Amino acid sequence: MLNNNLKIISAIVNQIKTAPFRKNRKTGSIGLSLNTIKRYSYLLKLVKEYEKEKDTLLFIDHFKIQDVDAFSIYLLHEKSYVMGTVGKQFWLLKTVLIRAKRDGYPVSSNYQFIDSFGLDKQKMNSSNP
Repeated sequence: MLNNNLKIISAIVNQIKTAPFRKNRKTGSIGLSLNTIKRYSYLLKLVKEYEKEKDTLLFIDHFKIQDVDAFSIYLLHEKSYVMGTVGKQFWLLKTVLIRAKRDGYPVSSNYQFIDSFGLDKQKMNSSNP
């Protein structure tokens, strides 16, 4: 039997639902910004599309490095997202998994190997004369 609480989609939904009540680490205020909540909603949309198109389900307790690679390839090559956008989605995904772990859910230790990525700022500056 599938435990819906262990689906990555459920963890993202929980992140969105609890966002107004969580402490913002940067400002110390309560509640994440509307833009941050929109980013999580966009991540939710992307994961749902991925699961539907690939006919797969992603679970927080069985998340593998191969899942990270496959989702990355999907976003970069099949959806043609730019590197910075994909990197931001992985940063958000890792945050969701860390939050699920803090909330007591069994999260695969592979979340530690998820890195956000983007263009090197030095490279970006050198490409703009």
